[in-house]
Amino acid sequence: MTTFAERSHPGVHLDAALELLLQTVGDPWDSMEQSLRDIPPGGLGAARTEASAAWHLWHACSVFRYHATLVIGDSRAAEWPPSPTQDASAEEVQAALKADVHRFVAWARANAETFAAMTIPHGQDRSPIEMLGVMSRHIVWHAAAVYYRARPRPANA
Repeated sequence: MTTFAERSHPGVHLDAALELLLQTVGDPWDSMEQSLRDIPPGGLGAARTEASAAWHLWHACSVFRYHATLVIGDSRAAEWPPSPTQDASAEEVQAALKADVHRFVAWARANAETFAAMTIPHGQDRSPIEMLGVMSRHIVWHAAAVYYRARPRPANA
């Protein structure tokens, strides 16, 4: 469903949504960056343990790659470095997620007209703004899970 804002000023809104996507991984507050700051090495648990903080980080990276592939296509995504496995360190997964987001945003900005005109099939046909919303919310949701799963809980909680 195309909104009035998308029809009236698509480039302005797309660029703002792309900037928000960048902030989900790199802003110092309320982002994956904040969630991972100050966590001691090994403090995330194992990525192979579903629902651990490390799993949420790996899952955010893995699903972002899937979302980006829906937009840029299989052949372009195949040119990107391989996604980290569940055995990669948290630092490697975080770096891969940041790099993927930056690569995706660079592609979207370099192909703004093509991107703005796309219909992206993900659960339903989505506009670029809607898909950027899905991508951003997914990262933020899992960044929150990383943050809360990695923090010690009080004994009475």
